[in-house]
Amino acid sequence: MNIQGLFVALCATYLLTSCTANQPRICSAPDVLQVLRSLAIGHKSAESDLQAVLSLSGFSAHARGDNTFMCEAQLSISPSVVRSIKKIPGAARQIEDEITGPGKAIHGPIGNILSANLRYVVREQETAGSVTKNVTLTNFSLAKSRALNTLLYFYKASKTISKFSPPAVLSWSAHSDGSMKIYVGGGLRIIMTSRQTGQSDIPTPVIEVSDGRHEITQEGQAGFQNPSAQILVGKFDPTAEGNQVAFATYSGGAHCCTLIDILERHAGRWKALSLGSWDGDPLDTFPRDIDGDGIPDIVLADNRFLYTFGCYACSFPPSLVYNIVGGKIIDHSAAPTLQAFYRSQMIKYGANCLMHENGACAGFVGAAARAGLAEYAWDVMLASYNRSSTWPLPTTCRDKAVAMNCPADLTEQPTNYPSALMAFLLQSDYPITDPPVDTARGPSFHCAGVTNQVLMLVCANPDLQKLDLALASAYYAAKSYSQNSQSLVLSQRAWIKARNTDPPDVQVIANAYGHRIGELLAIAQSEATSDVR
Repeated sequence: MNIQGLFVALCATYLLTSCTANQPRICSAPDVLQVLRSLAIGHKSAESDLQAVLSLSGFSAHARGDNTFMCEAQLSISPSVVRSIKKIPGAARQIEDEITGPGKAIHGPIGNILSANLRYVVREQETAGSVTKNVTLTNFSLAKSRALNTLLYFYKASKTISKFSPPAVLSWSAHSDGSMKIYVGGGLRIIMTSRQTGQSDIPTPVIEVSDGRHEITQEGQAGFQNPSAQILVGKFDPTAEGNQVAFATYSGGAHCCTLIDILERHAGRWKALSLGSWDGDPLDTFPRDIDGDGIPDIVLADNRFLYTFGCYACSFPPSLVYNIVGGKIIDHSAAPTLQAFYRSQMIKYGANCLMHENGACAGFVGAAARAGLAEYAWDVMLASYNRSSTWPLPTTCRDKAVAMNCPADLTEQPTNYPSALMAFLLQSDYPITDPPVDTARGPSFHCAGVTNQVLMLVCANPDLQKLDLALASAYYAAKSYSQNSQSLVLSQRAWIKARNTDPPDVQVIANAYGHRIGELLAIAQSEATSDVR
């Protein structure tokens, strides 16, 4: 690049004014360092970093007439800086690429990348008793300028390295971890920074992920003056190369929202998959395989249930389960292999439905539909929902295909809670029909290998199965509110022992279940309204 091009593109001209009596020495280190600082675009600490990274020596001056001198100096990189940068996977290669172009190797150690016999022109002009020194580089190319910026970037990052082993959950905060933080592990280099975007004065978290050869940069969403992010590193997609990264950033606000992006590599190239925005802090633990199919399950709450049948704290959203396979996000929620997972959630939500909470009844029926127990849950909901609730019922759409943007002429206002719940579940793709029909049956315990005659009777009788599920929810409700959980556990064990020794008669067992359910609900209701709690 010629002198004029470098001047225009990078503002590489520096003016220094001083008194004639204290005229600075020609061809001095401060002159050229000042120009190099102007080339270090975007680095606030470039002055101190340049002094730590670069050294200048071997100065010489050659007069060219008219108070103009051609200066030379030897530019080199500190060996300690080279050692620091080599700790970062792919950093040396990236600096080389700035000089030679991607894929073209540079010969010699990284320390020689920016080493050069630097030439620059100094021209002095005297005006009104002062001397103006004009310094212009003549042989520092645009490629070397980019390499210098990259070098400074990695030098700053090298001072903040943290190592990890996948699967890992990393939390970054600019306030506590610094405005730039680098993580190394699992064959990846992850750099967290932030920057201003758009018109907002709130900084946006930015993640850079590299495997040493290829990299990807992804912006999160701005939420706080102190930018932060949650980073999960490990295997999400069994078909992807190496480890993947989940990048979660929070928008701020009372509850919403967390934006989740999945960064993964196929055929050597990185791509970003958007998992959308979710309520609260949805990725506080690393995903695990909950149904035994060998694929980690990303479990998130179905935000459609929030505020729909009750307040935020009164809402019980069933889970949505996602898999990532072949670089695609797949909704895995309806898989039959997840029925045991949803049955456990159904029992928990059923506890609050039995306490007449409409938000809980909605989540209870939704989870039960996934578990194949829609008919049972619907019966429990009809007997338990709060008919005097004043929470406004959600409108429904006669055309499910446009439910999210329903035209006014297709909008309907339900007259009661059950009809509103049915329409909502159908619009939300929950496997429920009117009237609901079971697709699977079973009590709260596993029937395989049962030898006790009473338990065998429960496993064989649909009505006793439903009573056993209702008992599990009632027990969960009582335990949730109880001030003496140990006493409750002992009494429940005593009841189970008595049940198992009862005569194997359907009516006897049904009566025992009904009596115990009543006792547990009475405990839950008493504790729930207690001043002690």
